[in-house]
Amino acid sequence: MNGHLQAALNHSRLIIVEEWAALPVVSGSAVIPPGRTSHVVAHVPQAYVPLSRAPDALDRALAEQASRLIGDGVALQLGVGGPIEALGEALRERRGLRIITGAISASIRRLHDAGCLSPGSEILSGSLVGDDDLTAWAAGSAPARLLSSKVIHDPVWLAAQDRLWSINVALSVDVTGNVNSELIGTRRISGRGGAPNFAAGAHRSPGGGSVVLVRSDRPGTLVEHIAQPTILSRYVDYVVSDRGIAALRDADAPTRRRRLESILG
Repeated sequence: MNGHLQAALNHSRLIIVEEWAALPVVSGSAVIPPGRTSHVVAHVPQAYVPLSRAPDALDRALAEQASRLIGDGVALQLGVGGPIEALGEALRERRGLRIITGAISASIRRLHDAGCLSPGSEILSGSLVGDDDLTAWAAGSAPARLLSSKVIHDPVWLAAQDRLWSINVALSVDVTGNVNSELIGTRRISGRGGAPNFAAGAHRSPGGGSVVLVRSDRPGTLVEHIAQPTILSRYVDYVVSDRGIAALRDADAPTRRRRLESILG
């Protein structure tokens, strides 16, 4: 990865390295400043555990709805989750896509292998999350380049990218369009990562948009109020469920409620 890691390495007083000589190096990966390593330990092999579960039928229905918003030639940020994995399949007929995302995942490779990506365009990301095969691909034949969080999570830089579409998964949405991707009750499921940055940038991108995917089969997906949103409602252009699409950009409060209730209520 690069992302926040380069800044951490540049400022850390103690750097412990787990040395894995066979690990391929992806272009743009963070580099330890010379002479800064404090300790070196041997690599301990671990089985890779995917961040996203395998998609089911409802995820595929949700992905089909979301794919209606994505045309040829756009730039994509894809989050993680079953619906995102399904979206990678639903977009197989698109062409000329560009990738500007937080993490290169297996769904990005599927788009590349299906010929969906614009020839000669780089896959830009802050990190790579996948198994040995995905890492070898990103370090070898893929046009992948990792960037610092100062760039890849900068809403101003993202807004300057033409037709950037941000696609993220939510656990719940309130009736105004605020998004929670972190908590079920008081139990933390994930951090927010770069989702709010990408949503803000895509919302302002010429021809772009911010899209949030929500399954309709789980209780509490539409709530009255989210006190600490992962993504603020003003940066959410569309909420998509397996039942349809709620267009929220420039909609007033009563219209937002009505449209969200029609796909999640």
